Amino acid sequence: MSKKNYRVFSILCLLLVVSLLISPLLGQIKLSEINWLDTWHALNEGTFSTTELAIILKLRLPRIMAAAMTGSGLALAGLVMQACIQNPLADPYILGVSSGATAGATFAIVILPTLITSHLSVMIAFSAFLGGILTTCLILRLSHWFKNQLIILILIGVVINSVCQALTSLFIYKAPNSEYVKSATYWTMGSLVGIGNQGLGLMAGTLLILTIYFFKQSHVLDLLLLGNEQAESLGIESQIYQRKLMLASAVLTSVLVSQTGVIGFIGLIVPHLARKLVGNKHQLVIITSLLLGSILLIWADCLARIVVKNSELPIGVVTSLIGAPLFFMIILDKYKNQGGVSC
Repeated sequence: MSKKNYRVFSILCLLLVVSLLISPLLGQIKLSEINWLDTWHALNEGTFSTTELAIILKLRLPRIMAAAMTGSGLALAGLVMQACIQNPLADPYILGVSSGATAGATFAIVILPTLITSHLSVMIAFSAFLGGILTTCLILRLSHWFKNQLIILILIGVVINSVCQALTSLFIYKAPNSEYVKSATYWTMGSLVGIGNQGLGLMAGTLLILTIYFFKQSHVLDLLLLGNEQAESLGIESQIYQRKLMLASAVLTSVLVSQTGVIGFIGLIVPHLARKLVGNKHQLVIITSLLLGSILLIWADCLARIVVKNSELPIGVVTSLIGAPLFFMIILDKYKNQGGVSC
């Protein structure tokens, strides 16, 4: 590892630790202590009131853990997707994970309450996960008929996304009342509120297993960036690895989205930033993406909590407001470096 990359990892680790320490203290309800160091000392000494302890331990810490894992997972899924499709504009949702999960969750929110009266939150998460996986499998299957041409894969993804969006609109149109419409709409905007211990455990286990898997396949990801023909000439069965890696990426994204709703731009932006910091070697880019994704989503969640007085923004809105101009700047920078723009 070069000295530059070592410095990058050290700075990112420090930023993550600082983010984890500061973020529990930010929110609509202000804690009694003014100094943050005194606040953490009070927490360690047990001098907080019961209400303040409940706010930190039961409300803020679980959502911060969810933010860290979701940011890492979406960034990792986006990185793998961009390598597999060999397209820097790809993200986890290009295979229909987002639209499929949204359609599944909307169905569960709007239709299932008329059929099932218990365990609705579990059914919503399961329906979202199932929708994302089924949509991904359908797109991969259809692309196989066209000999796995990458441009065809992207076009099929666009078509399936449109179909799923139409189904989502149909489910909302059939909603019995406005409360169902509000719940479905809020889910599509993303939220880290109310994720229980089981959900956090599922997210952590899935992220850990697939991070290890992707890290072991980092050499394959490096070769896929060279193109299918080049990868196959070096002994890699590119199409088989692409399907496996994309399906694993879809599983990771589906698990996360099933708990948090749709959170955009993390999987699209973070891999670009990571490559800019440490280059294209995936062993380094994977670690960098995990750290950057966590930091970015933790602070997006902080903004969602404090930017509007006496209210809270959906985190998907915050990531979109930050991500859209940031991604435009990344594209402009790449284009200028290629000599495409003169200023």
